[in-house]
Amino acid sequence: MDPEDQFDVIVVGTGLAQSLVAAAHARRGDKVLHVSPSGAYGGALASFTWPEFVALGGEDGKESFAGFSDFEHHGTAEFSDRDARAFAIELCPKLLYCQSAVVDLFSTTGVGRHLDFKLLEGSFIHLNRTGTTGAGAAATERVPASKEDVFSSKTISLMDKRRLMKFFNTNLDPAAAAAAGAEGEEGMETTSFREYLHANDLRDTLEDVFAYGVAMLTGDSSKATASAGLARTRKYLSALGRFGNSPFLASMYGGGSELAQSLCRVAAVYGGVYILGRPIASLTRSGDTWTLGMQLDGPNHPPHAFTAPRVVVDPTVELPGLVTPVESPKIEDEATHMAVLVTRAPVRDDAKLALFVVPPPPTDATAHAVQVLHMCADLRVCPESTYLLHARGTSRADIDRALELLVPKAEDRVHVTHFKYWAARATAAGEGVLVVPAPGAGIDLDDDVVPVIEQWLESTPRKEGEAGEGEERVFLAPLPNPDDEQVINEAQRILDAEGSSSKGE
Repeated sequence: MDPEDQFDVIVVGTGLAQSLVAAAHARRGDKVLHVSPSGAYGGALASFTWPEFVALGGEDGKESFAGFSDFEHHGTAEFSDRDARAFAIELCPKLLYCQSAVVDLFSTTGVGRHLDFKLLEGSFIHLNRTGTTGAGAAATERVPASKEDVFSSKTISLMDKRRLMKFFNTNLDPAAAAAAGAEGEEGMETTSFREYLHANDLRDTLEDVFAYGVAMLTGDSSKATASAGLARTRKYLSALGRFGNSPFLASMYGGGSELAQSLCRVAAVYGGVYILGRPIASLTRSGDTWTLGMQLDGPNHPPHAFTAPRVVVDPTVELPGLVTPVESPKIEDEATHMAVLVTRAPVRDDAKLALFVVPPPPTDATAHAVQVLHMCADLRVCPESTYLLHARGTSRADIDRALELLVPKAEDRVHVTHFKYWAARATAAGEGVLVVPAPGAGIDLDDDVVPVIEQWLESTPRKEGEAGEGEERVFLAPLPNPDDEQVINEAQRILDAEGSSSKGE
């Protein structure tokens, strides 16, 4: 076999997880082949123009894409060709906490050097606890997650402000909590987050604020442990102030696909070979070697063979004999209900790029919170004067209720698409295979990236010269800063010129 067709690792799929692994392998000197039957980047986090988006699901809406199915398109929105191409609609958009593993990875390695992010203008919670519809922006309140927000709030009573300040001072800082005699970790695991909040006199509206607006729970707060709720609360609060008065960053230009492309560029710089948009004919194993067959020259020609001792696969890509995406039976309780609402007016004029949370009404024990990411043209995901509201929840009824509460005027809505997401699982067999998990339905990008890094560090053999057993391994070594290199090269040029000048004298 031609040595050019022999690789150290073959990565199948260009989702964020696969692209991350490809970059890590290439950066450490492995010879990487990165392939995908799709010609687009991002996998389940890919973005779509308007014509591509409204075509999802096929004629009956049942045609699936990377775990998304049951599409229902409603509306008569029409856009010019230019505006239709300006859309970059994600089915499961993610956010980055300003203080998070992903932000640290991108900043310390230099991967984020050529990416663009926007700081959200705020997080808001809908405080209409009756559950009635039609309240609109008047019932939304900025999440009071800092002392400044607490003092400036006009809807929180003086007594509740005192309770909040006490909670901030004695519970959210671990050192202060220990000094105040807070329960130990064992107690936190056996106490529910709701019980913990009630023990601190945070009930009703204040409970909603912390359970759903800060800890970002979607289910019943009595089902989450106090330890888990406080960990999520502290993550939210620690992210405030790093880049501004908001805990969240959003990636521009269709986040998931843009992040995946940036990682693919890293792999390509370090020798990664890319073949996209070509069918995969086979993936077989003989001895210690995997052989991938790809149709490079059309169906009437034999597949081209590539080999590697290790393969990394996407659970949403079917590979005959190795990986079969498990999307059936589709258990309704495991589905996340989602919707994309296109509007002509924002929910709030002062927050066109924001996160809205609609807690469940206290009178409905079956309802759950809904998170709505409100996006605008500043993010380069839609045309000017158009807004995208992406909602996710556990039922269609919850989604409909949340959208009705946030956008009560029918004339402001121009299109809505409902769909469901089942995070793909996969069956795999054979040594030398790494099946990275499909993206979850949650909004925190850390939940998708951190497990992949841990999985890679645990399963990938060490190379000669790497850290030994018991020593900390580096997942992705920092990239050279071209600006630093330019300064060095310019300084060297000046020194060389001065040296030549002195010789001439």
